[in-house]
Amino acid sequence: MIGYVHFYNSALKTGAVVGADGLRYAVKESAIAEDVYGRAILIEGEPVEFSPQRDERGRFAAEIVPEREPMIFDPSYREVVTVTQWYGERGFGFAAREHNGRGLFVHAADAITLGTLRVGSVIRCLPVSCPGKAARATQIEIFIPADEEIPATTEQATETIK
Repeated sequence: MIGYVHFYNSALKTGAVVGADGLRYAVKESAIAEDVYGRAILIEGEPVEFSPQRDERGRFAAEIVPEREPMIFDPSYREVVTVTQWYGERGFGFAAREHNGRGLFVHAADAITLGTLRVGSVIRCLPVSCPGKAARATQIEIFIPADEEIPATTEQATETIK
C-alpha cells in the first residue's frame, strides 16, 4: 500500500503512517527499510510504500520503504546566519537566512562549540531541509556569542570569521 508519514519520533523510534485507505498505521523502527546511508529514518510528510498488518493491538505498518531520492549534499557547506528569535528557557529559536529570507530553526542541542545563543548571535551551520517545516540548523558553530559585540550585518560577521 502507498501512503505518507504522519509523524516519526526518532528518539522513541516510533511513529505513524497514513495509508491510501485513510487509516493510520503504527510504525516501529525495525519495520523501516534502510536508506542508501544505512539509516532507518522517516521524514514527516514523505511518501512511503508499506505492507499493512493487524494484530491484537491494532494496525501497524511492516516493510516500510520511503520513496525518496538519495540526499546528496556537501558536508563542508556552511551558512553564516544571525539568530533573530531566541527562547532561552526552551533552548530553541530561529535565524534569518539573508540569501532567501526564509527562517532557519535553531536548537541549542545542535551546537558543537561552546557559547551562549541569544538574539543577535552569529552562527555558522549546516542547514537541513525538513518537509513541511522550517529548515533546521545542524552542526552549529557559535562565532559571536552573547558576551561579545555583535556586528551590525552578517557580512561584517563573515569578515570577522575569516
